[in-house]
Amino acid sequence: MKPPVNRRPLLFVTLALMTGIFAGGLVSGNLLLTVILPTALAAVGLILLFGFKRSLLAAICIAFAFGTAIFNLDFALSFGGEAEGEYEVEARVESVKDGYFLADSLVFDGTEYKGKARVYYYGEAEEGRKLKFTGTVSTLEIDLFDTYSSSAFNDGIFYEITPESEMVVGERKFTFLEKVKKRITDPMYEYMSAEDAGIAAALVLGDKGGLTAEDSETVRGIGMSHVFAVSGLHVGFLMGIVLFIAKLLKLRPFPTIVFSAVFLLLYGFVTGFPAGIKRAAIMSLLYMAAPLFRRKSDNVTTLSAACFVILVTNPTELFDIGFIMSVSAVAGIILFYKPIYSFLAGKTPSVVRKKLSQALALTVSANVLLLPVCFNVFNTFAIYMAISNLLILPLVTVAYTMLTAAALVTVIFPFAGFLYYPSQFPLMTVRVLSKALYSLPYAVLNVQSLGVLTAFYIFAAVVLCRLVKYPNYVKSGIVSAASLVSLVTVLLI
Repeated sequence: MKPPVNRRPLLFVTLALMTGIFAGGLVSGNLLLTVILPTALAAVGLILLFGFKRSLLAAICIAFAFGTAIFNLDFALSFGGEAEGEYEVEARVESVKDGYFLADSLVFDGTEYKGKARVYYYGEAEEGRKLKFTGTVSTLEIDLFDTYSSSAFNDGIFYEITPESEMVVGERKFTFLEKVKKRITDPMYEYMSAEDAGIAAALVLGDKGGLTAEDSETVRGIGMSHVFAVSGLHVGFLMGIVLFIAKLLKLRPFPTIVFSAVFLLLYGFVTGFPAGIKRAAIMSLLYMAAPLFRRKSDNVTTLSAACFVILVTNPTELFDIGFIMSVSAVAGIILFYKPIYSFLAGKTPSVVRKKLSQALALTVSANVLLLPVCFNVFNTFAIYMAISNLLILPLVTVAYTMLTAAALVTVIFPFAGFLYYPSQFPLMTVRVLSKALYSLPYAVLNVQSLGVLTAFYIFAAVVLCRLVKYPNYVKSGIVSAASLVSLVTVLLI
């Protein structure tokens, strides 16, 4: 009997690593479990490997144990310790938000603390400025089932501070990365309107601090938030530019890969290496490198490899909403793009129908596994999402290409900021179209969280996908049984 899923060891090892990291988060703080659990599982893995020659099962056990161990090690190294009560606080303003600012370089009563803090302050605060004040400090509780809490945890935000005295303002000091970002964004605000500059900064760097509340709501309401969250979409745009340059220079495959890797590293450095960038960069380089090793690229294995590398280097990334959405979207495309495209295009599609089918299939397949995430996190569904992607994404591609080219020049020659000016025209068109779509009736549907049904939805979607090789009647039976179990579970809860 053929196995229901093609043998992809890295997929199962990566899933075991994810499960181990999640388990590590659940037992964090319990010294007994954080030591005994990974040790016992590692021992089981070694017995399976050397005693029973079951290498895949052994790798799964060891990956689970490794995930639990590295999560707790990473947490121990990054967490600054509990802090509760009133302190003399010294901090540096990292970024200013609506109603608070993020602070780093934390010192409470003369003791340095790792991590960042949200400082709830409605006065004026300049990025990079050092401040000194008396404040009430509390340590944030970590809830891995709450996306807001888990994302803050992944970003290293461990404290909340309420100022109790006037701010004593000190020197203004920027990190090298912040200086690079300012050289890119300052000319945007000089040569573009504030609204367009805010969109430009979000588009190129993922910095949404300059977006107006109206633009943020509009973009989210039409299902285009992914455009302003630096991710695989941006890496795709960037790779198009890089490969065009490589072609002009007539570079051979290996130098092209090196050239691409350097550009991706620089872009990741400037944007702060968000999860979507790391995932897309690793996958892109693996795709490019496969022919050099005479290997055929496999989408599932490549995605698994990207997730494995990301989580080994930063296990808390598993709890970041950006990582979850990026992986969910790509997994949906891998599993469902081809059947959706075949259904839409038919057997002999015209050129127009083929292009439309490709665009729609990409949007729909990317959102198959994203739906429960959007329901659970945002409690909304964008009705006109497919239309938005068809109309706005081409304009975004043009704007991003122009902005990226200008950014590459202005980061070296700030006086060349006038190169941003032409980008206003596609950006203005994007804003007009976005507002028009958002103003349509029923643009946003308010929905309830799926709760425990999320697990059933994902299970059913994976069972029904093309990579699971069971006959359709078997798949239907499995999904029906899972539906019954889910229904009973919901009724009991």
